[in-house]
Amino acid sequence: MNKQVKKVLLSLDLEYSLFGIKTNEPSYKLAYYLNKDMNITFQRDQDIDILDKNQYIYLARYIYYDSYHEQDWTLVSNQSKIYKHNDFNLGIFSNQSYTLSYLIPEYKMFNYILKIDGKLEKKDKISKIKNISIINMISKINKSLIKNKDKLIF
Repeated sequence: MNKQVKKVLLSLDLEYSLFGIKTNEPSYKLAYYLNKDMNITFQRDQDIDILDKNQYIYLARYIYYDSYHEQDWTLVSNQSKIYKHNDFNLGIFSNQSYTLSYLIPEYKMFNYILKIDGKLEKKDKISKIKNISIINMISKINKSLIKNKDKLIF
């Protein structure tokens, strides 16, 4: 009896675009302005938790589905504060020290990452985002420079 072996290849190289956003505002305010000025509806989703250097980091995540273009948009915080516990300063005005951990360490200059699944048809969406008053900078991220791509599965 002959047994046929079939192989299934799964490719994680789906087409998507990544953009870095620099702003001084918190994530909820950025999502609000994107919704208002772009006429979209980002909604808060479950935070992303990643184990980094034996500590969990939590990153805010907002999602939006563009039904017209059949695209998923995901807005994720690129940085998280990891507080160090110090038993000596337990007073009201104690200074807690922290370190920053990044989703994409190669792009530390960006506070947020915008991932748009599928082929980005129109570049005018990005130019609209550039014109939002609270955004200091938006730039396309070169995916080939990212060393740890498995963090991008969100």
